[in-house]
Amino acid sequence: MGIQLEDIKNYRKPIEDLVKGGQKLKTCPYYAVKELVADADITFMPYNYLLDPIARKANKVELHNTIIILDEAHNIEKICEECASVQIKSSDVAMAIKASGSEVQDCEDESKDFTLDDLTLLKEILLELEKAIDEIEVENKIEGVTLPASYIYDLFGKANVT
Repeated sequence: MGIQLEDIKNYRKPIEDLVKGGQKLKTCPYYAVKELVADADITFMPYNYLLDPIARKANKVELHNTIIILDEAHNIEKICEECASVQIKSSDVAMAIKASGSEVQDCEDESKDFTLDDLTLLKEILLELEKAIDEIEVENKIEGVTLPASYIYDLFGKANVT
């Protein structure tokens, strides 16, 4: 609009000044600061944003040739575990199966990047994956079950995903 990056750079001060600068320039301070990250020498952020690859990408944080200082990272192991974990429920797979079924109907109507055979194969894989998930014994229904990371290969193998 009429706002230049140089105008925003003049407000490299505490958060309160960023809010005032945003009001004066009629721009959102949050998005203004996101634009400044690329030129910043020092960036402060919660370490869970830094460790999570999705959050890093969303915030355009590049770790190459970077020094990282973690302050008060007393639960960093838990954050790393959460960043590297995935929760798969058979209901999630069931929704994907349902969606693939509706795509089969749409496939006949429009030209797509996939064929009817592709969708049929996908649906078969998802059905096998759902079956494999349902076969997992869960003793504690409230807490679920935690399996080692390597188990995902076994699970996908049962669904013929290689």
